Amino acid sequence: MYLFFLFPLLYIVWLEILGIEWCKKIAEEKTLNYTTLISVVVAVRNEETQIDSLVNILFKQNYPASLVEIIFVDDHSTDNTISKLKNYNEIVVLQNIGEGKKNAITTALNHSQAELIVTTDADCEMGPNWLSTLVDLYIQKNAAMVCGPVKLKKNKTNSAFLYQLQTFEFHSLIEMSAAYIKRKQPFTCNGANLAYKRSLFFEVGGYHDNKNIASGDDEFLMHKLANKGPIVFAQNKDAIVTTQSVSTFTQYFEQRIRWASKHKLYKKHYQITALYLVAINHLVSMGAIVLMLSGYYTIYMLLFFLVKTFFEFRYIHNIHQFYQLPISIIYLLLFQFVYPFIVTYIAIRSNFYGYEWKGRKIINQ
Repeated sequence: MYLFFLFPLLYIVWLEILGIEWCKKIAEEKTLNYTTLISVVVAVRNEETQIDSLVNILFKQNYPASLVEIIFVDDHSTDNTISKLKNYNEIVVLQNIGEGKKNAITTALNHSQAELIVTTDADCEMGPNWLSTLVDLYIQKNAAMVCGPVKLKKNKTNSAFLYQLQTFEFHSLIEMSAAYIKRKQPFTCNGANLAYKRSLFFEVGGYHDNKNIASGDDEFLMHKLANKGPIVFAQNKDAIVTTQSVSTFTQYFEQRIRWASKHKLYKKHYQITALYLVAINHLVSMGAIVLMLSGYYTIYMLLFFLVKTFFEFRYIHNIHQFYQLPISIIYLLLFQFVYPFIVTYIAIRSNFYGYEWKGRKIINQ
């Protein structure tokens, strides 16, 4: 019985460490005269309903317009994405040379002459100081890459359950990303809010060694750039990018399977340790549920889930406070009994089956 609680205890200690790292503040200074040339790169596929909003947001950035180039790369859309983009003379529209997001980004970088590349997605929203905040940190830290916070926005067709599930999961990953970056152990990041030196992209060979993995345009690049200079996290409300949550459980599972497909390529000891710690924690949780349903140690198991919920609440509260979002303790407690089975299903699917994304069938390799 004592061994049963050992790994959950280690998991709780790990959460506490991540929470402490998140709470560490990074001093920031405002740049007075900007001279950094930026290319904002957006890879798009069938985004006709999102494009106009993003373009208008990018036009309203508080950064010298003469220093910003906006590049959209169309990844063989079958809707009206291209025709909508061509209505804007101020942006560059390119056709993807190849297929997929990694090829699209490479196409943009081959065209760009900017010092700094900033990437985001077509369904994103950001405040007017987004670019200047990323550049401030890039200059101050002489960073190889600046990773920004990404916040989930409720889709109009979301059920409350699906939105809360995505929110707890996604925001936990963002907090973990920030914590590991502050520990100088870059683990994960989100391509919806990234900035990095264009020259270093080519110096490390871009995506040449992971093109067979559809996902990972952000993480794999970060891992390579970590050898070239500081990786920093922009823990500033002005740096927040908001993205849409998926609207159906089918989309949710396909997206998570896509994300999970790259985990097999993790090599750093801290990445592998974290993965095993989380995996064993979910296995223990499933074991606890089985014991409860069988009538064994019911009180102890209920206490186990209450304690686990308390510490996970402490952890997620950090980033939800930053995002100014409420936390549903009811859903957090409910997910204790559901989420371990969801994660197990995703892990199995990601290792043995492909997935569909943006209308394409992807085969895991």
